[in-house]
Amino acid sequence: MKQLTPKPVSSPRIVTVPGSKSISHRMLICAALCSGTSRIRNLLDSQDLGLTRDALSCLGAKIDHTGGDLVRVTGFAGHPAPWADPIYLGNSGTSMRLLAGITGLGTTPYTLTGDDRMCARPMKELLDAMSPIGIHAFSGTPDGFPPVTIQGKERQGGTTRLDCSKSSQYLSALLMIGPFMTHGLTIDLTGPPVSSPYIDLTMDVMKQFQVTACRINDTTYQVPGGQQYIPGDHVVEPDLSNAGYFWAAGAITGQKIGVAHIQADSFQGDLKQIRILEKMGCDLFFEEGSAAVKGRDLHAVDVDMSDTPDAVPTIAVVAAFATGTTRIRNIGHLREKECDRLYAVTSQLEKMGILTEQGEDWLTVTGGTPSGAFINTFNDHRIAMAFAVAGLTVPDIQIETRPVLENPFPDSGKYMMPCNLILIGYRCCGKTRVGQHLSDLMRYDFVDTDKRIESDCGTDIDTLVAARGWPYFRQKETMILKKIVLQNNQVIATGGGMVLAPENRALIKKNGTVIWLTADPDTIVQRLKEDPHTRSTRPRFTARSLLKETRDTLTERTPFYKDLADITVATTTGHTPREIAEIIKRSLDHGRIQFR
Repeated sequence: MKQLTPKPVSSPRIVTVPGSKSISHRMLICAALCSGTSRIRNLLDSQDLGLTRDALSCLGAKIDHTGGDLVRVTGFAGHPAPWADPIYLGNSGTSMRLLAGITGLGTTPYTLTGDDRMCARPMKELLDAMSPIGIHAFSGTPDGFPPVTIQGKERQGGTTRLDCSKSSQYLSALLMIGPFMTHGLTIDLTGPPVSSPYIDLTMDVMKQFQVTACRINDTTYQVPGGQQYIPGDHVVEPDLSNAGYFWAAGAITGQKIGVAHIQADSFQGDLKQIRILEKMGCDLFFEEGSAAVKGRDLHAVDVDMSDTPDAVPTIAVVAAFATGTTRIRNIGHLREKECDRLYAVTSQLEKMGILTEQGEDWLTVTGGTPSGAFINTFNDHRIAMAFAVAGLTVPDIQIETRPVLENPFPDSGKYMMPCNLILIGYRCCGKTRVGQHLSDLMRYDFVDTDKRIESDCGTDIDTLVAARGWPYFRQKETMILKKIVLQNNQVIATGGGMVLAPENRALIKKNGTVIWLTADPDTIVQRLKEDPHTRSTRPRFTARSLLKETRDTLTERTPFYKDLADITVATTTGHTPREIAEIIKRSLDHGRIQFR
């Protein structure tokens, strides 16, 4: 459970969100279908993408994270390798549906399964459409619930008929395997598809790998056969579903909040949500490659969101702050998502004192004065994130099960919720003194990890290391850090060597905004000599001269500090610790914050 505390949102604020989940899935799969190696930047790193990545590895793709935001994918050229064990896909519907198509390219059977919720999400329409094109696809249940078994044959292709009224991903799965069919693939739909922008998105990603698919009319799609996916270098654009949370924050706080690197001609259907917010009374700003929203007097709208289902929870939460009754239509397919999102949204808004109604494919929200409540997320990241937005202004919002926030938005809690400020840097760089002033300015609690260790052990660090050794001390650091980061709204001053352990670096990166305080070796040595307490209670690492030890240790640790830092501040500029804390606060209030 995550307790939210409303805090003022400074304006203007520009954020950079991670890569699109929808594009990341499709680009990773298309790269795996290539013969050769592709390089992909800004690929989303989330639970769902991890499941897709692992599954493609089972099928023969070689996927390497080469550092920074670059992922290298060597494909299996449309010929997946045999894999006898069940392939587990959690509750990732995108992974399940798209990979059901990809496994149809193999000549041996594959079993795809997932968690309990995934195994209650039907796939009958897709399985039925695969049989006419020579792919044996079956489930042990009449509705086509996973586990499902897929086995391809001669890949002749031809014509099939598909009911795409529940998920556009059924069509995307078939489109992506069409180029390998000898006679191509014609897909006749039983009616117009839901979420059609995602189909355009699929065809656009395919085009980037030099294969073509086309829409003949609203219910007929064709893919010429005999094509090959060509490897190349690609960049995933920001996820507009995630961008919507920040635009919604601008709407309900009345502050100007923007998202960087937004393409006005994006194929992502969720770009539509910014226009919905405009209809609700928000001002829009398109400038310098960003798109920003600033709320004014919000009012209700009547809107068809069949093409933007992922944005429905967010718009519904914004509607709780608007005057009048908002109606969202043609969204029946949301009942087949990670949870029944119509029920989830309306039931949790009712807890907040907001009047709602729901029908088979619609919901209404009558705006009012939302109050605090415990929000059940139903293990659905979009429910968690949408209601986290409400927590920016509504006291006593409690969000269930934080782990769902990491999917598909790594480190989302760090930016949507009140977070810790974690100070890193070498000894005598001012972490304790600056941290105390910063906690006062931010009205956060102050925690010094070294002091906490000394308190727990009943002795100073020099004596502790002399008695138990450095390995024991480093273990104690990790234990203390794990406990501290369970809390929020803290300024945490860490020991200089906290960054040495990979586990510590992961905890620091995940649980706060990281501020690196720097000083040159000569200044550090001078401060050590001037501070008898630090000199007497902090053990030496080597028998070398103090200056050489400091230089060598800084050389070792600086790459870790640099990699973790969201903000870097020099403490050798003549400013007092209080002034440095004020500089940091201004940076937090007005600077650009970069997502990891």
